[in-house]
Amino acid sequence: MSAEIKNTQTNFYELLEVKIWPIVKRAKKYILVPAILGVLFFVIAYFMERGKKPVFSTKITFMLEDEIINEGSKGAGPGSQILMALSGQSPSNNKAIMVDLATSNKLVEQTLLQEVMIDNKPIVLVNMFIQEMGIRQAWIKNKNAKLSGYFFSKDYTIGKDKELDYLLRTYSNQIKLSLKPTVMESGLITMTFSSNSEQFTKLFLETHLNTISKFYVDKKVERASSLVKFARQKKDSILALLTGRTYGLASMQDKGFGRVMKRSMVPETQARTDIGILNEQYSESVAALNAASINMERNKPFISVVDDIRLPLESKWPQPLNNGLFMGVVGIVLGIALIVGLIFGLDFLKSQKEAYKSMKIGQ
Repeated sequence: MSAEIKNTQTNFYELLEVKIWPIVKRAKKYILVPAILGVLFFVIAYFMERGKKPVFSTKITFMLEDEIINEGSKGAGPGSQILMALSGQSPSNNKAIMVDLATSNKLVEQTLLQEVMIDNKPIVLVNMFIQEMGIRQAWIKNKNAKLSGYFFSKDYTIGKDKELDYLLRTYSNQIKLSLKPTVMESGLITMTFSSNSEQFTKLFLETHLNTISKFYVDKKVERASSLVKFARQKKDSILALLTGRTYGLASMQDKGFGRVMKRSMVPETQARTDIGILNEQYSESVAALNAASINMERNKPFISVVDDIRLPLESKWPQPLNNGLFMGVVGIVLGIALIVGLIFGLDFLKSQKEAYKSMKIGQ
């Protein structure tokens, strides 16, 4: 065992003396190369990191339940569940729809045009984004008077101004890069978002959840809502006719007070018949309206926030010194690797040249 250890040590010393040490001695004259690369990498990384802004991240978790689907699927067999899935009505498909809605340019733009309160002062989110991200400051610095005077009003609608539409779509695309909705294994949905402003990050994500929730609920109950509207109009029209007929009967009774002839009672009798029919129709219309309203409520999805957003948010601040030191070490390692590669390359070329000379002499 001791002989093997001794042979190993001898081989190591021979490797160190014959192979490595000559390379180290030859590399001494290039010692400034890794030093210069290390300093250069440090300076570049330091100032690049120093120019960065902090990044604030947060997430919101919510639950989606479609009540009519849950009720309808309680007694449904496997075949019914498959049919619901194929028709896009399964709960999992609806959650996937919510995820897709969250990254829709249209809904992100709708969120950006919402008005929020900061220190009891209203501000449109897109104007806050322009200010907080330093965009307006860049416009002013570049002396772009046209852009620096741009402000979105709370009642702005797409199509009013082509340049504002272009800016809105640009900011929407930027925001979507940091907006990541996902469906968890438990069925809950999470949305994560990050930006350089803590206030904007919180307000945007909260407002965006309201936007997609309202859009989803409105589309889900759209048909049921139209039935409610129709039933209400029908009830109101019948009520108007019933009121008119009732006033007409009262007027007939006032004018015919003290009548003796039976035929003078015919219009009054007809009016009472009409009122009876209208009363039945009115009762039916009220029942139809109640049924339509209940159906609309059954169709209305239930969206509930499980984990809301609280300040302070998770933040990542720039670390110029740590990043500079790390990249400095990387620069030194690369410099050493470059020198070693250069030495081996020169040795290879030298051996190839000698081999070529010996081959030529041999001929």
